[in-house]
Amino acid sequence: MSQDTGIRRIVSIDQFRGYAVLAMFVVNYCGYLKIAPAFLKHHNTYFSYADSIMPAFIFAVGMSFRLTVLRELAKPDSSSWRRRYIKRSIALVCTSVIIYGLGSSFSSWSEIDWNSFGYFVAKFLKADLWEVLAIIGVTQMLVLPWISRSLGVRVIVLIACLVLHTLLSYGFNFAFVQGRPNILDQWLGTTGARAWDGGFWGVISWCVPMLAGSIAYDVVRKDLAPPRQISLLLMIGLGLAGLGYSLSCLTTLYPVDRQASSRPFADSPVIPSLQDAGDTAVGLAEPPFFPPPEGRPWNYWMMSKRIVSAPFVLFGSGFCFLTYACFVLICDRWNRSWSVFATFGRNPLLAYVIHHWVLVAMMPLFPVDSPWPYALLGFVIFLGITFLSVRHFEKQNVFIRL
Repeated sequence: MSQDTGIRRIVSIDQFRGYAVLAMFVVNYCGYLKIAPAFLKHHNTYFSYADSIMPAFIFAVGMSFRLTVLRELAKPDSSSWRRRYIKRSIALVCTSVIIYGLGSSFSSWSEIDWNSFGYFVAKFLKADLWEVLAIIGVTQMLVLPWISRSLGVRVIVLIACLVLHTLLSYGFNFAFVQGRPNILDQWLGTTGARAWDGGFWGVISWCVPMLAGSIAYDVVRKDLAPPRQISLLLMIGLGLAGLGYSLSCLTTLYPVDRQASSRPFADSPVIPSLQDAGDTAVGLAEPPFFPPPEGRPWNYWMMSKRIVSAPFVLFGSGFCFLTYACFVLICDRWNRSWSVFATFGRNPLLAYVIHHWVLVAMMPLFPVDSPWPYALLGFVIFLGITFLSVRHFEKQNVFIRL
């Protein structure tokens, strides 16, 4: 196979990856504090800034995934690259389990029997496994057959993932993630157990930002002037974000119940029933970053990170393109960069593992109702320890790749 001379290190990719890692640290620290503003928290019914971070992280993985695969294919002997990536992906899943555990536990030997163990495994696969590293590992394995393929093939796979996730959500998955009665939970015996970040079937939707990242890499890999690259990224980003918002407007077919004391669930969350929709036409939904009315029923067309709905991943991927365009402008066009982004961007997995251990160690000292000066002090300490630790390993030439 011929050498691909277009493969080169692109500063904006490392910087964007470092931004995504640092932003994830901010959101993870602020997420449990009462004093933290709403835009730094997940809400699962609309797209907040916090909700943009995980798509950005996976988008960055998609760029690196495409880059490294093309580099592998450019080598004379590239026959085993798929096997190496499968091993790497499994290692990510195992790392996630080591960090976060199995979710549930048995308090005594007498509790263990076939039924309880079966429930333990089913709940683990439904909900407890799906932290970000496990999601990335499994999503990489799903994307693996297509990551080296042409743009057209990857676009078709991206669309197929959106359609498949929507159909699964119509059949059972919306209720499955929310812990409401459905055919799959009845079979598994896990009715009532809620999942997050899409649960078992969410990885189908997480393929979208990963494939989108591979497309972004193709844009900046081409021998185009930075202004042309930026314009392409902006066009794609606006198109995806606009499509995601347009789909979210279907949520207006679900009438708002002003008398509801809590947010109800729609009886038909994917296809509005005639009784729900009535004579209502599709209107403009609340724009991203603004919450929906309290009485609007939970439905698939909300930009929900918990469900990883089609509007969420489309708008999130578009937002990633728009954000990355800014990095191409600053880093590749203006030759500017930040050392903190470089440190986290070159060693994201090690940074993620260290940040988790530091955060767990510090949380007992910073309760949820900490006042903002004390909470800010905690963040400075948390980020300082994490950064200095990663920088130390970087100086020792210790790098752990995603």
